[in-house]
Amino acid sequence: CVDLFGGAGAGKKDYTGPTKRGGGGEFSQMRVDYILATEPLARLAKQCYVSDVPECETASDHYPVVAELDLELTT
Repeated sequence: CVDLFGGAGAGKKDYTGPTKRGGGGEFSQMRVDYILATEPLARLAKQCYVSDVPECETASDHYPVVAELDLELTT
């Protein structure tokens, strides 16, 4: 498997937890969420990033990791 964030990651932030809501000083900023793909699928990854839009602060205690894939069909 390939870690998509490692290959296509160009996000503003490289950690997924915790959000501001997710805890106090005992929690460190760390990457705890991943998107893994097979080699062929990983080649289609255009971008991968950690989303930190305001809604993410209260939806979970982790920021979501988003992968954009080029799934355009060719003939």
